[in-house]
Amino acid sequence: MDLRTFTREIEACKQRWNRRTLQYVVSMAGIALRARKAAGDRLWGKWISDELHMDRGTIFRYVRVAAFARRHVALKQHLKSLTISKIYALTRLPGTRASEIIRRANVASMSDMNFIRMLSRWAPRKQHKPSAKNLLRAMNAALRRIESSLKRWQDHDLTLPVTERMRLRGRLMRAEKALHRIARSAAAM
Repeated sequence: MDLRTFTREIEACKQRWNRRTLQYVVSMAGIALRARKAAGDRLWGKWISDELHMDRGTIFRYVRVAAFARRHVALKQHLKSLTISKIYALTRLPGTRASEIIRRANVASMSDMNFIRMLSRWAPRKQHKPSAKNLLRAMNAALRRIESSLKRWQDHDLTLPVTERMRLRGRLMRAEKALHRIARSAAAM
């Protein structure tokens, strides 16, 4: 399946609109969905990474925004006045709640961060399924932060109070015991 036609359409879309506009995101979603229908999921995923040099998650976010815009056609003028970050955040809300928020007068003038903080009260929390890969990635990130903090303490010749040092040592020892329990349970399997 030759997807070069869709690649050219994507390139034209990138030249025509600013990437931070609703029109760009909706156009990209439409082209991507047509390419998916023409190629099938497997070739489509390869096309996204090889030809577009994009993440599939970004394309799926574009598709979610396009579906949101279709559901809220009556609010098109309001949506155009919002930044794309605000629209991404709105797509995670349940149906009628998004409509109520869009109609508020002060929404367009709010900063993106304040808007997202406001929405966090209503947005459902995404539950991440724990997997060995995700948990290991999180542990490595935490260890990198610990190592970085320790290096900064050493670089600036700061002293750590004894009580704090003992408290941190206790927490690290509990973490090491938990790591040993994980290793024993893995060996038992």
